[in-house]
Amino acid sequence: LKRAWSPTLLSAAAMWLVFIGVTVPRVPLMGGGIAEGSFLGPGSASGGHAAGILGYRAGGFRAFGLLLERHPELHGRVGMLALLAPSRQDIAEYADYAAAVEQSAAEVNERFGRAGWMPVELDVADDFPRSVAGYKQFDVLLVNPVFDGLNLVAKEAPLVNGRDGVLVLSENAGAHEELGEWALTVNPLDLVGQADALYAALTMAPEERRRRADAIRAHVRAHGVREWIAAQLADLDAAAARHVGG
Repeated sequence: LKRAWSPTLLSAAAMWLVFIGVTVPRVPLMGGGIAEGSFLGPGSASGGHAAGILGYRAGGFRAFGLLLERHPELHGRVGMLALLAPSRQDIAEYADYAAAVEQSAAEVNERFGRAGWMPVELDVADDFPRSVAGYKQFDVLLVNPVFDGLNLVAKEAPLVNGRDGVLVLSENAGAHEELGEWALTVNPLDLVGQADALYAALTMAPEERRRRADAIRAHVRAHGVREWIAAQLADLDAAAARHVGG
C-alpha cells in the first residue's frame, strides 16, 4: 500500500486549485533492469495466487491486519510491501513516527506470520529503483494519508503498473478530486472501511480492474506537466483580467 493538491494561487479575493501532473514520457522508463516478481507475487487473491499490496502508513498496517483477521482464507496468499525512505530522523516527532510504523508492521507479522510467509515486508531505505519496481508490480495500492496536499504517488504508480492494480485512495488526498471516480475511496481514520476496501480490491473482477486502471492512466497522460503549467498561466491571466476589470 503506498497515492494531490497542487500549490495554490492565493489572493485577497480568491484561491485557485490546479492539479500537478507528472512527466508522462519519463516515468514508465524508470526501474528498468529490476527482475519482475522480485517483490510481489503474481495474480490476485481471488484467483488462488499470491497478491501484493503496496503501502506505507501505520494505519495501513493496522487495516491490513484487520483484513487478515477477518479473512483467514487470505493467509499465505497476500502480502503487503512497504518501501519507506528515511526522512528527518534528527527530528524527534519524525523518529517517533518511524518507530511507530515499524512497530505496527512487526505486530502484524508477529500475529499472523508463519514459516514461509511473513505478511508484511518493511524496507526502510533510500532506494528509488526498488520503489519503482514496487509501482510496477502491485495488485493494490493503498494511498491513505490523513491529509495530504500533494501526493503524486497516486498518479505515478498506476501509470507505471503493469498488473491493472487497484488504487485505494484516501478521501483527504488531493489526488482524490481527480482520480476518485476510478479509485476505491476510504476514510484514513476508518480501519474497518480500509480493510473492506482492500478486500474489495483484491477480489475485484479482472475486467473492472482493467477499466479503472485504463481510466487512471488515460487521465494522467492527458493531464501532464504541460497541461498543469497551461492551467496555472490561464488562472493567472484570468485573475489579472478580473483585477483590471475591478
